[in-house]
Amino acid sequence: MIKQGSQKVKKKGPARATMDAPGIRFWPKIAGRPAPEYLEASSSRITMEPMIRRALFLVVGLALACGLAVGMGKQYSNMHFVVVRDSNQKPIRNAAVILHPVTSKGKQKRGSLELKTDSEGKTGFDGVPYGLLRIQVIAPGYQTFGEDYEIAEPNREIIIKMQKPKDQVTIY
Repeated sequence: MIKQGSQKVKKKGPARATMDAPGIRFWPKIAGRPAPEYLEASSSRITMEPMIRRALFLVVGLALACGLAVGMGKQYSNMHFVVVRDSNQKPIRNAAVILHPVTSKGKQKRGSLELKTDSEGKTGFDGVPYGLLRIQVIAPGYQTFGEDYEIAEPNREIIIKMQKPKDQVTIY
């Protein structure tokens, strides 16, 4: 009840927690029911930990289920590359290995991934989708390498042999 002038007016709306004393919250009983379990009086706030925890588990569970449903049809491969000299099989460090996805018609799709080899001439990438993949290798002092590979295995290692550039002959 709220007093307005000389009239008593009944306030409508949901019951709310009120502050009775500094740091103590009071939840009024509604129709003889106690406060909900998830509300707990604390020194300065009402906490809702169990309800938030349930909501968080629900959101995470739905996200995992959606992610698994989307990724169920796709298979992925772990690709490993070794880049060596063709003449003596020594590794080539800092060679750029570029992965281009390719359509079934042989056209390059948008987007590519560039990897660099380490001192042993090795590099790799996990999570390459199955299908056609164009691999291009660029290293200073060597001919550019490029070839298409069909990826259909869970693990694949490709050894790339780089050749020195050939002499060029120009005829006018």
